[in-house]
Amino acid sequence: MSTLFKRYQFAGASLPISSHVYASDLPSLLRRWSEPGCRLALWQRQPAPDLVRRLDALAFEALPTGRFVSTPEEAGRKLNACLLASPLSDAKLITALSHDMAHLVTLFASATSANEVEVRIEAVRDDACRKFHADVTLGRLVSTYVGPGTVWVPAENAADALSLQDDYAGPQEQMPRFSVGIMGGSETAEKALVHRSPRIAGTGAFRLFFCVDRPIRPRATLH
Repeated sequence: MSTLFKRYQFAGASLPISSHVYASDLPSLLRRWSEPGCRLALWQRQPAPDLVRRLDALAFEALPTGRFVSTPEEAGRKLNACLLASPLSDAKLITALSHDMAHLVTLFASATSANEVEVRIEAVRDDACRKFHADVTLGRLVSTYVGPGTVWVPAENAADALSLQDDYAGPQEQMPRFSVGIMGGSETAEKALVHRSPRIAGTGAFRLFFCVDRPIRPRATLH
């Protein structure tokens, strides 16, 4: 486990939040994503205070952004280059984020058997993906370094959230800041997690969002 993060108090237990979601303070929990019916595997981690302080000191304009496709082995080098080329000027923070993001890529590749990944670093100050949806993918890793995390709904409420959207008033859960989730996508219907971005437009809040996915390839069209 990275020295940037500490364990939560529940001592590594794999705790079911619901019948389709599991959480733990150990990164090995992410491998449970492959179990039938698991829609979200959530690694809950607690950051070192110095990392929080450095991130909280950032203005929106200093946040890094980037997107690339890579093998898991090359992702660390590309992440470091991306962060060095960004407006981010805190050298210690660049090193910390580069190492941590590369570690998350490795965890995603291990959990999903991916030999190629698409990595996204996004600075967000609006509602981004504001509608409830399931990602068009097999599985996706997400984590939020600055600002509120991704919002999701229990499996039994997914259909209502998708149909009602802004009128949906059922239960909603939110990934804690810094937590790491691998969520199922619509390519496997029984594993798809319905979720959306948190509503932050007009609040002055902003987010530094990190995502790892399998690259989307054009599908063959039969004529």
